[in-house]
Order: sequence, then structure tokens, then C-alpha cells
Amino acid sequence: MGQVMDNASEARRSRLRLRVVAFAGLMAAIAVVYLACEQCHLYSVLTLPSYGGEPFSPCAMNDHGQIVGVVATAGGGHSVALWDRQQGIRELRIVACDGSYGINNCGQVAGITVDPNGGTRAFLWDPQTGLTLLGQRGSRACAINNRGQVVGDSGMEPGPPHAVLWEGAHGMRDLNPPDAQASMAECLNDSGQILGRFGVDGGLCLWDPANPNFTDWMSLPGEGGACNHELNNGGYVLGEEFRLADGKSGWPQRYAMLWHKDRDPVWLFPLADLNAHVAFLNDANQVVYCESHRPALARWFPRWFPPRESSFLWDPTRGRIPLDGYLRLGRTDRFGTSDLNNGGCIVGVVSSDGGVKKRTVLLEPIEKRWRR
Repeated sequence: MGQVMDNASEARRSRLRLRVVAFAGLMAAIAVVYLACEQCHLYSVLTLPSYGGEPFSPCAMNDHGQIVGVVATAGGGHSVALWDRQQGIRELRIVACDGSYGINNCGQVAGITVDPNGGTRAFLWDPQTGLTLLGQRGSRACAINNRGQVVGDSGMEPGPPHAVLWEGAHGMRDLNPPDAQASMAECLNDSGQILGRFGVDGGLCLWDPANPNFTDWMSLPGEGGACNHELNNGGYVLGEEFRLADGKSGWPQRYAMLWHKDRDPVWLFPLADLNAHVAFLNDANQVVYCESHRPALARWFPRWFPPRESSFLWDPTRGRIPLDGYLRLGRTDRFGTSDLNNGGCIVGVVSSDGGVKKRTVLLEPIEKRWRR
């Protein structure tokens, strides 16, 4: 009888252990699914309205969510326009032409327009004072900071264009490095640091005109024309460099990296293929970048499964975050990013395989999912 009772007790303990293990496994599975859902739902998606029968074409975004871009006009042309949640799309009645446009947190816009004589010209638009043309014919404005300073380039007759800085009452300042045949200024932060290129080969350089202890300019390492470069308010320059992986030999690999004039380089992450490239950097050192991915079936059916460019955000805490999954893309669609602001918002355009713009979307971080 005792043996029978011992066997029954052991059977009950065994069943209890199985229930505990099963319950723990269920809880672990729920936790994994929950964490996966948290990772997959980091953004809400807003589709911006079309205008003039075409999608709004975004160029840049400030930290208040205002977006400057280009819209089709009733007369068949294109105009510079602003979008925000309160007022929707507003034409600025500035003729748009090829080139980028920048916007600061005061709502000021800088870019390129067509002057009354039919030539291209840099401009500054202010919500209170309206349009001001900058430089001479052929000048270009590329960036504006929160102090209202504008950088770009302007032709210095006779000769090629020079990088220039426009700053209110101080007028235009020529930044061309000594003995350089040409130069252009492309990025500008709130400290007045300027990132640009010089010479025929387009080597990278940094100007710091607000710093009395800094020389007129300094050359940056790396290939100037190899990729897009960005400058944030921390003084970091986003770029790409080849390096050997730590403790390994063989061919060097291309990495996204941050360069700072007073600190060691920060190596961020490897770029998976030759078509990968960095695009945007914000003050949190988040990076938007693109990679070209080849589907598994491309080996047998290359015509039907061509390589596809995908967009990602790299975050210093969370690492790599795929962006395409938020957008319900078609098989041949691609998401081209246009800007990343300091709040982590991303604006871009979904296009078809033929380059036809289908819709403009704004990805906004869901705050409770991004708690550090």
C-alpha cells in the first residue's frame, strides 16, 4: 500500500512540474511576442495630402513638424510650399527649380528659385518679411540654421563658384579656401560650423567662422564625393569609411561613421553592400540609411525578383530598425527618405518601380515605445 501511495505522490509532483514548465514557457512566449510587437510598432504613419493632382514632394523638416517641399501649380509649373498639421499645404508663391530646400525652427526657408530675369538665384523666405533674393545670378542656398544663417555658393565673376555664408546685416561672406579652384557649402549647424567641399575632386572640408581659435577651414579625411554627408549640432559629421574589423584580416569593410574635429572617430555599423549609403543624421546621432537587398528567388528568377532598396534607421540604443514594414509597400515599391528631424520623425516618398511618386508619408515615433 505504501508503495502505491508513493507512486501516486510522485505522479502528482510530475504533473505539477509539467504544468509549471508549461506555464513558464507560455509566459516566455507571451513576453517574446510582446517585445516583438513593441519593436514592430515604434512609429505611427501619416499620409500627407496631394496637391494639384500630384503628391507633395518633401525636401526638409524642422523640429516642429513643418515640412518644406514642392507642389504642382494650376498653371503646370511647380511652387515651393509648406505643410503642417494646422494649415495643411500652403504655396509660398516662389517658383521651384532643381535643388534642395531647407527650413529652420522659425519657419524660415532657404533654397533656389527663378529670379525676374529668368536666372536661378538663392533665396531666403521669412514668414513675416517674405522673400529675399541672395547673392547674384546662379547662386544657390543649400542649408539654413536656427539663427537664420544661410550657406550655399555664389559665382565670383570671373571664375567658378565659391562657398558663401549669408547672415543678415553682415551680408555675404566668401568662404573659399586659399588656392582652391572652387568650393561649395552644403550643411550648417546652430553653432555656425559649415560642412562643404572644395577643389575639382570635391574633397570635404569644415569651416568654423564663429570660433576665433579655429583656422579658416580644415580638410576632412575620406572620399569627399563617395556618399552623402551630414553635420549635426553636436559637431559630428556623418560619413562612410573603409576599415578592418577588430582583430580580423582580409578586405576592409565600409562603415558608417561619425567624425568630430576634437574627438576620435565613432564607428557606427557596417554597410552591407556596395549600394548601401547613409542619408541623414540628427542631434541624437540617429542615422537613416539605405541598403539594396536581393530576394531569395532572384537567383532563379532575376527578372521577376530584382534587387530592392530598403530604408532603415540606426539608433544608438536600439540599433537597426527596418522602416519599410510600416508602409505596406507593393512588390516593386520603394521608400525614399527625404529628411530626419531631431525628434526622430522621418518624411519620405513611396514610389513605384518606374519612379512614379505614389504618396508622401511621415513616420512619427510613438513616445511610450521609445522610453529609454
